[in-house]
Amino acid sequence: MLQTRADHVQEIRIVDVVPFINKLDYREEKPVQVTVGSIADAQWLYEVCRGVDCVMHLASCIDISLFPNKEKSYKINVDGTRNIVDACRKCNVPRLIYCSSIEVVRGKDHIYNGTENNTSPPDHFLFKVYGYTKKQAEDLVIQANCPKLSTICLRPSSMYGELEPRLIQNVAGSWLGRKTRYFMTVNCGNVQADQSYVGNCAWAFVCADRTLQKSRSNSAAGNAYFIRDDTPHANITELIVPIAEEAGFKHVPLQIPVWLLAFVVFLTYHILKIVSVVYPVNLQIGTDAVYSLKKVCHLSYNKARQLLDYHPIYNFQETKRFTAAYLTKIKNEYSNQCSEGKNT
Repeated sequence: MLQTRADHVQEIRIVDVVPFINKLDYREEKPVQVTVGSIADAQWLYEVCRGVDCVMHLASCIDISLFPNKEKSYKINVDGTRNIVDACRKCNVPRLIYCSSIEVVRGKDHIYNGTENNTSPPDHFLFKVYGYTKKQAEDLVIQANCPKLSTICLRPSSMYGELEPRLIQNVAGSWLGRKTRYFMTVNCGNVQADQSYVGNCAWAFVCADRTLQKSRSNSAAGNAYFIRDDTPHANITELIVPIAEEAGFKHVPLQIPVWLLAFVVFLTYHILKIVSVVYPVNLQIGTDAVYSLKKVCHLSYNKARQLLDYHPIYNFQETKRFTAAYLTKIKNEYSNQCSEGKNT
């Protein structure tokens, strides 16, 4: 998005714990400087932030496993964000945009027509570790807003699209998907939540930067914004099935009831909690992730539309087509790998 739709950007610096690879094959017209390192290293951050006009802080530990690593989550999400804020101050960076999450307001209750004014951090976060640490980080960024450093927090909804891991893991990358082109789905009943295309969420960061660039003293700074697009409200199954079928996959007719999945994960949690005393064992998906499938979450992005001039640039028909094409690409890559494996 910074390459194709941000005319005011002259150079892009990418900072990550792994070397950057252009996996979407877009044309790179602007110079890209890649640096490998961790936001946990405060001194290193000072070096990479020098001469920068805007920092878009996307780094995060998204641990939704059965036993989330609290220490690592806090170190990356909270301490790492504190390091970035300090680096921006010391290097006189004028703009900081933080990728927060809707999980900072999600708890045990459903959310209908949620806005930034009628939602607040719950007493108990739906994702206990992730939600809590993201809210702590968001507070650091909002509190850092001042005349010399304009800050904004964006709260994207659950996303789908290119490189989004749920599609790869649950459809194209699963053993069933690779071997048979079938995939399993969960019956979430009538529970629906916001889903947004990753490209539209990325566009929101460009809109936020443009807004802050116009004036450091404008009313947009020092605020958090829900970000979503016009994808119809749906649960993850209702969203994925038509996209995956367009990419050549088929879903198994028998769906797993969400209550049964919740029971199995809950039982597994208590069994592994005992086992882990002797030998640590974890599962990639925990009880929080399963319970989230049972929670309605409808949020409004009117504030972002009014103050950031954010309007989704891709409609739902386009986002479905883009996502299906990406799944097809992943499917073909797995097929080629299997063919190569048989030939060696």
